[in-house]
Amino acid sequence: MNTPAIAQRKLEDDDWSYLRCFGRDEVAAHCQNGAWQNIDAGSLFLLDQFSGYLVSGQRLLPSVSFMPTKDKQGQPTATWNTPETRAHSPSSLHYEGRAFDLMFPRSALATAWLTAIRFPKFGGIGCYPFWRPDPGLHLDTRFASDVEQGRGFRVCWYVDEHGLYSYLNREDDILRFLEAL
Repeated sequence: MNTPAIAQRKLEDDDWSYLRCFGRDEVAAHCQNGAWQNIDAGSLFLLDQFSGYLVSGQRLLPSVSFMPTKDKQGQPTATWNTPETRAHSPSSLHYEGRAFDLMFPRSALATAWLTAIRFPKFGGIGCYPFWRPDPGLHLDTRFASDVEQGRGFRVCWYVDEHGLYSYLNREDDILRFLEAL
């Protein structure tokens, strides 16, 4: 059994008053059929902290730009959706509201990556420098167990221009990742 990286509970109406960087309407616009109620509160609070992180006096994310998602048939769907859409693997943390796909301007991707690494409660950080229309990050609040690539540490990866996943635990993978940034 995995231990959660942060306390897990679903969002409640009162939680929105504690968020600084975005509100219910902004998040709900990215949710399918009221799926915002399935978002993990602790994960969203962590995303709120990340979004408000100041870099050179400017917010890292002026507004949240979630990665548009498509289902298995290629049809657009919500960022947070139900497992029936099959937009992610059946065991995806997206369905638990504990994973976020965010897009950044190309010029901010390296800063966003380094900022995410500073947040120890993100258990999974994936970089997608070749997403379209903009590159982005996958951030989640998994517990990196010994059976995962992280072997008890945060799991980090990137996806190259051919769609190949590389876990950042070998020198050559890290160097290719840095070139992609």
